[in-house]
Amino acid sequence: MLCTSYIKSIKSLIEELVKKNVLEYGTSLLSKPEQDYFNYILNRAEFSNGLDLRNRYVHGTQPIDEKSHEQDYFTLLRLLVLLVIKINEEFCLADERGLLKSTQDRATI
Repeated sequence: MLCTSYIKSIKSLIEELVKKNVLEYGTSLLSKPEQDYFNYILNRAEFSNGLDLRNRYVHGTQPIDEKSHEQDYFTLLRLLVLLVIKINEEFCLADERGLLKSTQDRATI
């Protein structure tokens, strides 16, 4: 998945590749590889060898030792940081396009 906002100079090339089904447009926050990464870490929906952290903690089968908890914590923290970066990027792009109303405009609604 490409964000065309960053590569306006090759927009016509991208359009041509989309027509040839080499590339495709998407509307999700995360690209397919990013979605796969989150799924690998959080559950076993797509990957039988995934870390399955969500299910491990939701269903009470978490490890007892502190080192495992610490490793899981840092892994989940990494996912959270990646997600915040992606959301921030979307807000920055929307602001550049003038799609976000100013604080003063929101106060009058």
